[in-house]
Amino acid sequence: MVKTIAQLNAEIRKQKMLLAKAVAKKKRIKLDIKRKVINPMNTRSDKELLQGHALTHYWWNNPKRTNWTKSEVKKEHTRLVKIMLRRGMNHNSPLK
Repeated sequence: MVKTIAQLNAEIRKQKMLLAKAVAKKKRIKLDIKRKVINPMNTRSDKELLQGHALTHYWWNNPKRTNWTKSEVKKEHTRLVKIMLRRGMNHNSPLK
């Protein structure tokens, strides 16, 4: 079947519209992920701080055990390490 130029243009417009919808949906999903807030771990005492630090290492090595993403675990680990260093603690265990 031979299509007219008008039919081809209509198909192109339809495909562009579908593509635009898909891109918009993907952007909405990305925005929703960015809005997701993780609750930081308690760091009032040194014990809580060290437990939180150990938990970030556990989650890093066992990602199925948490609903946090790797980037969220890494951010929390970095935050905890900064607090540890401020309190004069040593840190020799980077996330691997």
